[in-house]
Amino acid sequence: MANLSIQPKFYDDARQPGRLQIVTDMPALLGSEKQIAWATEIRAKMAVEFGEGVAKKMAGVAWGAVIKTDVDYIAQCQAKLDAVTVDPKFARAFDALAAAFAIADSRFWIDNRNRDINGICEMSMAYLASK
Repeated sequence: MANLSIQPKFYDDARQPGRLQIVTDMPALLGSEKQIAWATEIRAKMAVEFGEGVAKKMAGVAWGAVIKTDVDYIAQCQAKLDAVTVDPKFARAFDALAAAFAIADSRFWIDNRNRDINGICEMSMAYLASK
């Protein structure tokens, strides 16, 4: 089973709502300096977008405008998220997602920047099979 979780990401401004993001092993990206900078932004954006999508669709977590001080609600949400990410019936999907985020090639992220979660998983499987 993949080493993947969905965790809150909070910002320096305590009043700014946090976001949910995919947390998994993500290697340093490879490519030119410009490619790495662009791919880093893409991958970080997808980690949040996909994390919030999985939380809503699979765990029923309505994150909304949660801030750091909403400790009890954060704990309730985290328990639901943790239960989903270790559920064996979702293992294959989370393995595919973790494999995608393990791709270090900046070009992969740039070329697939407009794909949804299913598209990224499909393209990562094709990319990894070609290597």
